[in-house]
Amino acid sequence: MLTVFTGDDTEAALEAWLASLAESRRAVPADVRLEGELLNEAKLEEYINSASMFGGATRVSARDVFASSELGEFAEKHIKELAASANSFAFLEAKVPAALRKKLEKLDALKLFEKNERVRVSEEWEDKQEKNRIYSVADALGRRDRKGLWVEYWRLVLAGFSGEEIFWKLQWQVKNMLLAPSANSATEAGMSPYPFDKARVAAKNFKRDELVDYSRRLLDMWGQAHLGEQGGGQPLDLALEQFILAI
Repeated sequence: MLTVFTGDDTEAALEAWLASLAESRRAVPADVRLEGELLNEAKLEEYINSASMFGGATRVSARDVFASSELGEFAEKHIKELAASANSFAFLEAKVPAALRKKLEKLDALKLFEKNERVRVSEEWEDKQEKNRIYSVADALGRRDRKGLWVEYWRLVLAGFSGEEIFWKLQWQVKNMLLAPSANSATEAGMSPYPFDKARVAAKNFKRDELVDYSRRLLDMWGQAHLGEQGGGQPLDLALEQFILAI
């Protein structure tokens, strides 16, 4: 027998998988967890065809079997044998391709846990908001708000954004402030209307020579950061903070 627990509601799938394992321990004499080096084609094949040394069925549990290309191909190729085996297989999968889901459904082997639409939309909105947080450094730079820029920089760092992500957003803002004032339209500047309008307003807070200097310093910073320790390069996060404090 085969049961695959999956879906975008990962917590519900995990809870159901763990509950099924707890239940099987009370009913099945032999319980096997395949992980690490034990999670391989040979072991799966062994349990597909073998009987428990204790008599009855063996419960075999594993995680992300289908995530591995070779093991996943093997398991999918032998999916009917897994479902028909005297032993019981319980797989917890982060993702299952649509084609494989259909095969599992036909075998009545799929336990799908999906979030409802309201939760999904809410989480998608939160993810979008989180990704858009990086624009806070561009906005602070455009306002020429040194303190605000430094605070936003550290908020992003503590939130897990990399120095490179922050660097490219600052470089993007400087480039926009250089391009927008000399263009007659967003199309001419090669920009979208919203960032074009914001860049035109932000550029008034700087002299053009300053923006040219910022662009040069950012490019130098990038080059120095990628020289590495042997080349005497300065770490990007340190260079970024120095750049911000000099705005």
